[in-house]
Amino acid sequence: MNLDLSVLKISALILKELLKKHHIKYDELLTTLVKRVGEDVYYLFMPSLSFLYLQGVLIYHQNSDAFEYIRERDSKNEIK
Repeated sequence: MNLDLSVLKISALILKELLKKHHIKYDELLTTLVKRVGEDVYYLFMPSLSFLYLQGVLIYHQNSDAFEYIRERDSKNEIK
């Protein structure tokens, strides 16, 4: 098993990019990950995004085709 090619590893790399830019376009994020990990990232990209979305740490903006990192939440799990 190659842990460099896991949903958790790719999710961590996505978070790292989002922390740098806070807002990043889908194709820019995918291109960055392909350069860092290789073409095998295509198989893990969508599951990793789904994992992060379900964890409530990113949102997708359909009009700009971009992801945004959600930094803070209050005790009721609402975005500040």
